[in-house]
Amino acid sequence: MTPDTSHPAVNAHLTSIRAAETGDKSAWLDQFAEDAWLQDPVGPSPYDPAGEGFRGRAAIEWFWDNVIAPAETTFDSRLRIPSGPGSCACWMVASNQVGGQSVNIDVMVIYHLNEQGKIHTLRAYWDLQAAVSAMTANHGE
Repeated sequence: MTPDTSHPAVNAHLTSIRAAETGDKSAWLDQFAEDAWLQDPVGPSPYDPAGEGFRGRAAIEWFWDNVIAPAETTFDSRLRIPSGPGSCACWMVASNQVGGQSVNIDVMVIYHLNEQGKIHTLRAYWDLQAAVSAMTANHGE
């Protein structure tokens, strides 16, 4: 799919996934507003047991350091649908975690930008149990 960067939320999406792929922490963090809220995945997870997400730049930086930075991840951005100040993106993630664990997961992400064009909310929907099961199955090979 040819990248369409004419919509600010689509541009923020593409910029953030490319920064994650290349390990560019400052470019990734720069996409977020100071009071941003990130949920990845939406709901409880091992790094967010309460399922409340990460609020504010310091918490989002913690997410980078503990979730994104340790993994080698590639994103296949299959579909981007801009609407108002936000966009919905559907992508497949191929994550090669530390220790050789890898898993492919389908993800639906909703981005909403503030008036300054920064990501105010990022909500990623993906099946954590399916990802854990796939990693467990891969580990047994």
